[in-house]
Amino acid sequence: MSKGDVVIRLGGPNPEAEFVVSAFPGPGQLACATRVDAERLAMAYANHAGVDAWFDEGPNGFTLLGHFREPAGPRLVRSPARRRLAL
Repeated sequence: MSKGDVVIRLGGPNPEAEFVVSAFPGPGQLACATRVDAERLAMAYANHAGVDAWFDEGPNGFTLLGHFREPAGPRLVRSPARRRLAL
């Protein structure tokens, strides 16, 4: 897990919310009543921000829900005029 990744975990301060969505590391930012809603919001944000989405399984660790992070390092950028290496 990397800084900025999205994490879904059980519980939260709101007794009506069963799932909480947050950025890692950090406090809960969104409360959701169902896991389906939490996953939908987490995946949408992770895709938009280019980060990964995880589900906190408690003592069993984390489960990767979606991988949207681009590999680090240079990438090829194509332009109509030429190709160049972008950092």
